[in-house]
Amino acid sequence: MDSDALKDFLRSIVHEKTKIEIEKDIEDQLVNDLYERLENQIYRSLVDALNDSQLKELEKTERTPEQILTFISESGINIQDTISQTLVRFRLNYLGK
Repeated sequence: MDSDALKDFLRSIVHEKTKIEIEKDIEDQLVNDLYERLENQIYRSLVDALNDSQLKELEKTERTPEQILTFISESGINIQDTISQTLVRFRLNYLGK
């Protein structure tokens, strides 16, 4: 996942919510906190997209995040669609819409 693109996304929704200019260090801290939450939600959504047998196969061995993404992609899950849906949900929840 492109962390810069995700952080840009988070900056845009922070600005949309606050509607004011905030100090750079405060914005950076907020974006970093939100990034961690968003990244966890993305991984959770990807794992949730697996069926039971795929999930059991994934759990058999320790894998790096890159290996997990490769496994999920090879399992037929459309990673980009799943990430996009997660971003939409995250934005709506953050903005309270």
